[in-house]
Amino acid sequence: MRMLTANLDLKLLVIGHTDMAGTFEYNRTLSQAARRSGGHGPGPRP
Repeated sequence: MRMLTANLDLKLLVIGHTDMAGTFEYNRTLSQAARRSGGHGPGPRP
């Protein structure tokens, strides 16, 4: 995090993927959270 705050002009590209791990309800919750956050996801898996 220090590197990001010390280099405000730094651009970062994060690439992920989807899978079928977890229950339907868990994945639906993740999808809804991603939609609310503008597609950036809710963070680490609990």
